[in-house]
Amino acid sequence: MNLKKSTRCFLLCSLFCLALGSGNSMAASELLASTEVSETVTKPVTLSFKPAETSREIRKVNVPAANFPLTPEKALSHLADADKLLGTRLTNRGIVLLYSKKSDKQNFYSAFLSPKSLFELGETGTKTSLDLTDISISTVWGAGVPMLRIAGTFGANVEETNYFYLVNQEIRPLLVASGNIIEVDLDQDKTPELISTGGTPQVSVLYRYKGGRVEEANLNDQLDASSIQPRRAGNTVVFDVWYKGKTKPLTFRYHKGTLQPVTP
Repeated sequence: MNLKKSTRCFLLCSLFCLALGSGNSMAASELLASTEVSETVTKPVTLSFKPAETSREIRKVNVPAANFPLTPEKALSHLADADKLLGTRLTNRGIVLLYSKKSDKQNFYSAFLSPKSLFELGETGTKTSLDLTDISISTVWGAGVPMLRIAGTFGANVEETNYFYLVNQEIRPLLVASGNIIEVDLDQDKTPELISTGGTPQVSVLYRYKGGRVEEANLNDQLDASSIQPRRAGNTVVFDVWYKGKTKPLTFRYHKGTLQPVTP
């Protein structure tokens, strides 16, 4: 049964007075606090997006045009401080080189070799996690926005995924995200979003492609939540949100820039 707001307030005040009358002031205060939290967090939340982090530094290697096309072995000789070629991954846009550096015994690096250019893409992961590296061409934001996706692992299974925008055999940093990545069209508008989740407690960040750039919203900060876990629900993903002091999560669904509570 749905109660009008005035009726709910009357009942709440009555319960509060009863609690005070019985001398149980703590129970009364807890009742008020619980109700206030419930009233606050179950409202739709309009997210505030900002430009996503693209801090990965890349460098175009100065190679004379007459030297192209290069083999991976010859390309290695042009990379700064390069030591050994650890592996290559072929894509339909070019070759990704995985290599070590003489000055770094712990990590490995990546480079992108196209028929007419060579780029250093920076640190990619620890050498012990080389086999876990996932490399692909992603068109999650459409064929007009082809991206090189490189997911590496650092330290204690800390995943970092870098997206690079490919255009005219040039490559530009587009997004760097930590944690597990989900690519899904949350609001069924044919423009998928990305969700990254990691850490303990879990922090979830939502990414969207808009106006030729990637924007991000930290969901934990904007919902003032202690932990947020994405969960598959049919052909979309919902968010189970834990608040401090609560034993059960509240569930939200994303729609056009807003997180909307899901009725149990």
